[in-house]
Amino acid sequence: MPSKSLIAWCANALRSPKATEKSLTRNSVGLPGSAFTSADIDLPIKAVQTMHCEVHPTKGLIGLPKEWKASWETLQKKQQKAELDLIHRKTRKFPQNTMRKDMPIYRRFFKCEPNAKHDLAALEVLSEPGALDSKYDIQQMIGNGGFGKVFHATERRNGRAVAIKQCNPCFISKTPHLYLNELIALKFCKHRNIVSFIASYMATPVDDKADDKCKIVIPIRVPFIVMELMEESLSKILRLVYATSCLPEPMARYIMRELLTGLAFLHGKGILHLDLKSDNVLVSRNGEVKIADFGLSRRFTHREQKLHLCTGTALWMSPEMHRGQPCTYRTDIWSLGILFIELLDGKPPYLALLTSAEQKNLVENTIATAPPARPQRPVSPELADVFEVTLCKQPEKRRPCSAILEMPALQRTPTMEEFSGYIRTVLEKKK
Repeated sequence: MPSKSLIAWCANALRSPKATEKSLTRNSVGLPGSAFTSADIDLPIKAVQTMHCEVHPTKGLIGLPKEWKASWETLQKKQQKAELDLIHRKTRKFPQNTMRKDMPIYRRFFKCEPNAKHDLAALEVLSEPGALDSKYDIQQMIGNGGFGKVFHATERRNGRAVAIKQCNPCFISKTPHLYLNELIALKFCKHRNIVSFIASYMATPVDDKADDKCKIVIPIRVPFIVMELMEESLSKILRLVYATSCLPEPMARYIMRELLTGLAFLHGKGILHLDLKSDNVLVSRNGEVKIADFGLSRRFTHREQKLHLCTGTALWMSPEMHRGQPCTYRTDIWSLGILFIELLDGKPPYLALLTSAEQKNLVENTIATAPPARPQRPVSPELADVFEVTLCKQPEKRRPCSAILEMPALQRTPTMEEFSGYIRTVLEKKK
């Protein structure tokens, strides 16, 4: 439809053609530029161009112009951060008069039933837009556990090597809160002794039995967590070491100090790990020691809060967990003490008893009732004191990480460079 200014001009042109011709410009009728021609009368006025987009199940919103695509991805990332920050703020705003009660932080806590639908929706919101395989080249599987598989991959944009954890499709429909816990813990916990989080995606699982291109064949979506790549797990390092010798006590002290530092940070953030063991500790050639695998982690509102229905791995679980009692941050201290025995003996206590499923009850009863275990090999008096304050049957007698770090045994440890040289020597033997 012609604009009002154009209609007025036409009326004036009929009355005074010459005057109207001199006064008419493109700007006067709402068109860009100054020169006006008769061809402009046929141009549309105030036209709107419509973009046709669609939502793809793995690639997100497709059909956007190139100049809009970058802005859209930035907006989605801002939305993810806003959602995550909101969750974090909600968990911190409890009234002071309830802080000493057993408070549920997330739906999976003992007072609320898990809501798988809501947890899956949260995983979708916190995931990056776009397809996983368009940004990462997944190569070979480097780890396999009950809760998922870990793949070696490279980032297509810059060739950076990363580790990608694929969550187990068997668990995602029933227990998505395990992966939501891990995702939130990794996003909030940035520390030199915690494995670094890079990104998360929702995608169809990778079939590790497929060809080198890792064909995707299972038609469901599961979380993928992209993390920094570390050379080996601590359990593999210990197997390599104890195949021919034993871990020197100074090197064991270095690992203890790094783990205590990382766990102190987690407890300061209100997070219980609840599954500390050598399989969940990663080591690099550069001498870095980092805690990983937060699938069983829990949140607490104050240091003495007791959490119910906690679980872990039997040989590393504390006596109170085996008795079905509530646990606190001191539960992690016991697991760390068992991990320290692993460093010195090459295996956790009571491993020889765990020869069958029937023996599991015997192991649980032994941990719950027998005197606390100690390393089989002789250790220095200073290091023996560390086991006295970590492996106590009474949880209240276990010291926090900050106090253990001040003990004499952990004041004189090798440097990162010295530990790095030792690890490189061990890994060379592997070849």
